[in-house]
Formats: sequence, structure tokens, C-alpha cells
Amino acid sequence: MTITGMGHTGALLIASEIGDITRFQSPEKLVSWAGLCPSLHQSGESTHYGRIKRDGNKHVRWLMVEVALSARRRSPC
Repeated sequence: MTITGMGHTGALLIASEIGDITRFQSPEKLVSWAGLCPSLHQSGESTHYGRIKRDGNKHVRWLMVEVALSARRRSPC
């Protein structure tokens, strides 16, 4: 709940969807499981970043996008 925009309900949702956190070998694996890593296409020196993929856990992805939008509205920057 230290994330700006995250409340009790959101924290419980994420905890219930993830379950045992130790089943993920790294933070990158968790982000990939949640479907929050953007697509990346590279060829030679050309790099193109895409949108987040629709694969993964839709509940966690939805909540994290909502939290990010809420944090953006609250941020003075």
C-alpha cells in the first residue's frame, strides 16, 4: 500500500491473485506473468517499444493500470 493510489482492496486483490510470491524467480517473471511488460522489437540498431501485451493475469494488470492512472493524477509533475 506504499504505492500512490493503492488502497486496502487493491492490495488484497493483488495478494490473492499472486498467491505465494516465492514461485516467481525474479521481479521480471512476476511482471511478465501479470502482463505488464511492453513489447520490444529490435533489429540491428533499430529499437521499437510497443504497448503492454494482453497476455497474463487480467485482474492484476487492470488494477496496476488503474493505480498508475491515479498516481499520475495525484503527481505534481
